This record gives sequence, C-alpha cells and structure tokens, in this order.
Amino acid sequence: MKETMTVHQALCELKTLNKRVTKAIMESNPIATKEHAAQKVSAMEIDEFKRLAIGQHASALDLLRRQVAIKAAINQYNASKIVTVAGKDYSIAQAIWMMNFGVDEQKRLLNHYTELLANTERQIERANGQELNKRAEAAMNSLYGSKDKANADEYMAGLESYKKAHALEVIDPIKIRDFIQKLSDDIAAFESGVDAAIQIANATTTIEFEY
Repeated sequence: MKETMTVHQALCELKTLNKRVTKAIMESNPIATKEHAAQKVSAMEIDEFKRLAIGQHASALDLLRRQVAIKAAINQYNASKIVTVAGKDYSIAQAIWMMNFGVDEQKRLLNHYTELLANTERQIERANGQELNKRAEAAMNSLYGSKDKANADEYMAGLESYKKAHALEVIDPIKIRDFIQKLSDDIAAFESGVDAAIQIANATTTIEFEY
C-alpha cells in the first residue's frame, strides 16, 4: 500500500503512531490457557477469544509496519533534502544535528575564546601599567641612582627602552577578536533562520512510503 503526504503531515502522524503502537502492543494478548474441559478462555467464548487475538495481533503489526515505513521515508528525506540557512547549505539531518548539538559546541568554543581574550587583555593591562612603570623606575634608579641626580634625557630614554623591552605583547595568529565576532554572528544567523527553513521544507515537500 503506497501513500504520499507532506513531511509535516508525516511527522504529526508519527507522534500519534508512537502512542498508538504502544497501546496496541500492550493490548495485544494472542495467547492464553484454559482447562481442557472449559468452554471459555479469559471469560470469553473460545472462538471470540481467537477472533479478538488475531485482530489485536494484526492491528499491532499494521501499526508497526506503518510506523517503520513513515520513519524510514522521513530518514531518507532528512538525509537528502537540502535547506539553505544563513547562506550555507545543509541537509535536514545536518541542520537538526546543528540545532541539537553543533551550535552548543560552537558556543563552547566561543565562550572559551571570549574568556581567553578577556584574561589576556587583563593580563596585558595589569603587566604594562603601573607594574611595568615601577619595574622600569627601579631598574633605572639602580643604574643612575635617584632620578634627580641622573641626566634627565638619558634617564627617560632608558626608562622608555626598558618598558619597551619588557612590555607584554600578544601573539594572535588567528586574529581571535575577529574570529569571535564572526562565530558569534554565524551562530546568531543560524539560530534565527534554521527553524523557518526546516518548517518550510517540511510543509512543501512530499514523501512516499509503502508498507
């Protein structure tokens, strides 16, 4: 038996089917016992029990076959259907994975790099401020004695030379600030567009299944 429906319809039916399958399985009881001389089984006539057992069994199998067929068709659709989100192409399966896991990993990286940048900037500010000035003055005073007694120009030149030589500097081969901004923008663009892209595809694409 072949059927065609939109992916949205199939997803809605799957939710219902999952409950119906569970109920049908729990209600299916195709085997029982009775005493040899008894005319009934489970308080029913034997023929009635057989009819009910066969019917329940067939119903459960029917629902299971339909559930499997719809799920298989949706899986095939998810793997092959391409949607564009924020200028990038994803299969539905990839987009769903990104929604559920991928974006969280990107956010972990984003938060880690943001913290690293902030820590580095604090370290630079602390090391290259008053701390460096004090170290430079101590070094010059050890060479020239007190500031008042030293040649002012020579003292100041030595001071600046010391600070330049001992200042902390950042080594940033990936241009981390630019990377953080781009990744943040990419995440925001994906999150704002992915739901609509998938919903439109699900509503406008049909799948065929057979069971």
